[in-house]
Amino acid sequence: MHGKFLSHIIRVCDIIKSIIIHSIFMENPKMKKASLGISSWSEDDRPRERLLLRGAHSPTDAELIAILLRIGVKGQSAVELGRKILRRFGSLKTMMSAPLSAWDGIKGLGNAKKAQLLAALELGRRASLSNIREKQL
Repeated sequence: MHGKFLSHIIRVCDIIKSIIIHSIFMENPKMKKASLGISSWSEDDRPRERLLLRGAHSPTDAELIAILLRIGVKGQSAVELGRKILRRFGSLKTMMSAPLSAWDGIKGLGNAKKAQLLAALELGRRASLSNIREKQL
């Protein structure tokens, strides 16, 4: 019983913290430019935790990209960077077929993060090809 009560209290504290942070940003326009890291978000809002709790289908495309990126850059969370990448390419499908040069010049996307994303996209592409091959048999 005490465990459930403590869990509920922790969840309420996370909600209150999120409300306070949101209200600070709304009252101070200069702070809107600053980005708080994902670790400051409530657990229900964090992409990795939501994926593990609710399944791989629950995060948005930008959040899935953020999980692969792991961290953002100064002033931009990994989710915001994921959104920026999606906006640049327009869709995951376009990202999969984009030439390597299309990935150049994205602030916060160095060679290591670029390689992680390209590897994940290639795995998805290969998985879809194996499904097509299996259907042809």
